[in-house]
Amino acid sequence: MVITGSNFIDNDMGWIRANLPGYEPSVEIRDVTEDYACIGMWGPRARDVLQTVTEDDVSNAAFPFMTARTIISNGVSVLAQQVSYVGELCSEFYPPGDKAMIVWDKLWDVGQKFGRPGHQLPP
Repeated sequence: MVITGSNFIDNDMGWIRANLPGYEPSVEIRDVTEDYACIGMWGPRARDVLQTVTEDDVSNAAFPFMTARTIISNGVSVLAQQVSYVGELCSEFYPPGDKAMIVWDKLWDVGQKFGRPGHQLPP
């Protein structure tokens, strides 16, 4: 799966198609943008929140920076990746579009318990 910015989809799809070394019947190229949602979560407590919303091991040893894997969050199978765009660890989640609110609601509820900017963290 190639993940790219929404402004680059046509450009990247064109590049991939133009640079295939030859016909390879086992390779399928298709745009699945509308099939998935993207939810980003970052900050100093991001991994703590993530561990609370899944039974999967998301420790740094099991799920290090710049890796992706499937996890279960709130009963939904989600592609998750550890990245960073803001200088802190960031998790991006790609749930099926019709299940995105289930994942979002759980992340939001748990995130409130860990605090947010302008609010005091619990002891």
